[in-house]
Amino acid sequence: MVKETAGKATPASVTRTTEKTLLFRKSDVLLKPTLFGISLSMKDFETRGEPGEPALPRKIIRVALPKGHSARKLSQKTGSTVLLNHTPEPLSCIQEPSLGTNPELPYSRIKRTLVRPDREKYQAAFTMGKKVCRLAGQEMMGLIPCALVEIWPVRFTREGLLELVEEVTLKIVSEPSKEIARQEKETLLRLSPKTIVRRHVIANDLVINNALVQKELKRNIATLQRSLEKETGLKKKTFKANSIKPPSECDYLILTDNNKWDPATMQPTSLIGDMVGEFVRLANWKKSRGLRTYVATVKNIVDGKYGDFKTGARDLQEVIRNFLQWFCRSRGVEYLLLGGDVSMIPARQVAGAAWGQIGFGSLDKKNVIEWKGTYMGMHIDTGDFGQSTHILTNYDTGRIIPFDSAGTSNTTTAGWYHTTDSTFTTRTAANTEWVRINGPSAQINAKMVWYTNMNLIPTDLYYASLYGSGYSVAGKHDWDQLDNGLYGQHNATNNFDMVNYQADVSVGRAPVESIAEAQTFIDKILEYEKWGSTPRPDSDYDRFRRMLFAAATWGKYIRIERDPAGSDPPANNKYTSSGEHALLHCDTLPPDAGSQLTCYFSDQYYRLLNYNSGAKHNHPGWYYAKSGNDLSPSVTVWDFFFFSWEFPKPTAWIAVWDGNPDVLNPMYYALDFPDLDSSITEQEALREKMQTTFPEISQIERLYTDEADMNPAEVAETWLRHLTSENLTDALNRGPHFVSMTGHGNSDWCAYLCTALVNGLINGPNTFILYADSCMTGMFDVNDCVAEASLKHPGGAAVAYVGNSRFSWIGTGALYRELFFTRLQTVRHIGEMNDSRFELLAGTTGWTRESRIWYCFVPHLFGDPEMPVYRNIAEAKNYYIGNWNTYELHDCRCQWVERMSLKHKVYFEKLQMGLNAGYDGCGFCLKKHHTC
Repeated sequence: MVKETAGKATPASVTRTTEKTLLFRKSDVLLKPTLFGISLSMKDFETRGEPGEPALPRKIIRVALPKGHSARKLSQKTGSTVLLNHTPEPLSCIQEPSLGTNPELPYSRIKRTLVRPDREKYQAAFTMGKKVCRLAGQEMMGLIPCALVEIWPVRFTREGLLELVEEVTLKIVSEPSKEIARQEKETLLRLSPKTIVRRHVIANDLVINNALVQKELKRNIATLQRSLEKETGLKKKTFKANSIKPPSECDYLILTDNNKWDPATMQPTSLIGDMVGEFVRLANWKKSRGLRTYVATVKNIVDGKYGDFKTGARDLQEVIRNFLQWFCRSRGVEYLLLGGDVSMIPARQVAGAAWGQIGFGSLDKKNVIEWKGTYMGMHIDTGDFGQSTHILTNYDTGRIIPFDSAGTSNTTTAGWYHTTDSTFTTRTAANTEWVRINGPSAQINAKMVWYTNMNLIPTDLYYASLYGSGYSVAGKHDWDQLDNGLYGQHNATNNFDMVNYQADVSVGRAPVESIAEAQTFIDKILEYEKWGSTPRPDSDYDRFRRMLFAAATWGKYIRIERDPAGSDPPANNKYTSSGEHALLHCDTLPPDAGSQLTCYFSDQYYRLLNYNSGAKHNHPGWYYAKSGNDLSPSVTVWDFFFFSWEFPKPTAWIAVWDGNPDVLNPMYYALDFPDLDSSITEQEALREKMQTTFPEISQIERLYTDEADMNPAEVAETWLRHLTSENLTDALNRGPHFVSMTGHGNSDWCAYLCTALVNGLINGPNTFILYADSCMTGMFDVNDCVAEASLKHPGGAAVAYVGNSRFSWIGTGALYRELFFTRLQTVRHIGEMNDSRFELLAGTTGWTRESRIWYCFVPHLFGDPEMPVYRNIAEAKNYYIGNWNTYELHDCRCQWVERMSLKHKVYFEKLQMGLNAGYDGCGFCLKKHHTC
């Protein structure tokens, strides 16, 4: 509901009030006891926030505002409430975000510490009163300005109880904004005229075919261009044509080449063959569907065939970007396919600040810094940082602190080098754990960030984010406003290099570097898009009913076996026992390890042991002991406002007390996380949404490693097997349409999916679309990651794959995976599904700003961005659609069908039926039947 109120001065100052009522149900809230307080979760909410604050469920909602308006004020009115408990209980606190890392990789040594409740943050939550929402910002969703509102419907009462607000009404007062109007103009300029019509004009088939309206629309776009240039001070680049005149309009651009290239010298290194000819084959198919398509080559761009894009460019990446900025804006490109691996079309490597930060602290710990009066002392883990090739920067300014190989840095000249010990007095050429940083205090007395291969992220967003006020600035390089050669720098509050975190064109990559690989890639796309163009038996369409969910656990499962040497105390992940107790030594602690202890008498028989800080011989239970020699309980007591809170203080030692000797002398103990692993709960949440939203996805298969923790009702939901390599191979060979995978990963692994498994698949034409919520399966700067192998396998495997080029963040990846698949409700093209990741920027305070930006860079689409995804069997079958307003007949795959008003559509099962009804063939998809 929208209400208008008169402004004080002119009509231009009119404010409006947008009102929205939200309802919440108690049945969606779940409370569970844990060792560290009550765990509270809520359906469709994120239990996230700043580490140390109460773990209250939150989420961001977007409220549409009037055109050109900016949110000024938010007010709320709460309705009914319901208590969730009846005695004050300690609520667990937020922990640090998890990294999805593979334990075999060097940086798996990164350990999160157990965050304790922060008294001030809990006090703020208790004294927050009736407030359950706040205005968190604003963003543009296409041409619609939206207010971002953060909601947390569970709050504390004055008595310390947990209360759910069942109803809240939001009122947002907005007013006209010059900045929002400018953003709207920029958005219009990113869209081709036909895209604007398709998205925003009712009965748009009339407009598309009206030459006068098209001419007027183009004139309006030109006016907007001049207006934006005047406001921003930016001028549109002009280039002299050399020998190639590209088309004036283009929907779909393919960039490829017949050569491999050296990005630094901008010279070809070797000839591949007629790669261009292969992609022309794809372009011709797209043209037959009505897309205005063009194939450009890297060589023609470098040789200046379209104009001069090399002058002032540092490398091949910048030359290509300069060309794309001109071509995509002037021709209205919506989709860009990079037709080649990084040896042909290099990616831009950008700085990801979510990892590599070194903050202040005591130097008895690693990866901390300390100001020493005239220099900075740093204690590092040499497996992660400190190589001469690593880049050290000031977190607050982005300034690079250079490696001082000669030891010439001082209080006036910045530089860093290794020292022999923690006195930082003796320089050494060896890589040690001690680093001295010299320079003016204004430059070096700050948090630092290391950049290594782990957080220098290869990203194709560099070729997708083309327009913005920070781009095309005279004397500057896009994505490097600091002019230090390190691209995409940022911190939590500053966008140093002025990157615009959105895709102006949808980009996908064909990770091929040979003719044979290109043929396989293109054949798969044509096979998928042409699926129903020839008669097929009904059983061939069953593939579009199938979806596979595979989940390997995020949490560690640690076996603690008897110490064969009988050491006292026992060795790592071993135990010893006496007549009254057992002593366990575990080298991994919460939050990186679980807090559920199970005693396994055999592989089939086990007992879950209860935590009990008062455990003794006659009082069974387990607790964390202070040390291997001091078996007293390690606990912390906090006196909060309404309760005294005792919770464990984890150590490497666990004491088990029991009168039963079998419990003290088992085959092994297992330490893992209580309840079902989040890898499964996240997959199950997505499965429910997919089956609800797309009911024709009815053949569900599940492969999980933690299925033993599922309750019987969950097991009975649909087909379920234990995740193994053999079971995964069988499931993929059955040809599911969608595959959702979760688990720790590396460049060749995720939940048993690896190149060897991929190359053995025989699913043939029943290729799948796969999203991997995992680390580095899309690490396309190595040769070859499992994502690339999946697209290049001629025997089947994937037609499209979305994977991360560096490591992932547990939880954040699941949110993006849900956005990716559910975006099918509103779009059909897989590139637009992949672009949904930018919505994560508006997440709650649960992630750092740096981790949200990380997810703008790291997910990559390996596949054709324009490929229309079939949401049901009807879309996959071949049929024909007539437009009774224009009397044109289209193949169902023709792009003009998307631009047609629903009320004008007439459906025909056979081509001849439409022609017999008097319809004329489309000039694109049914050209030979086109007579008008």
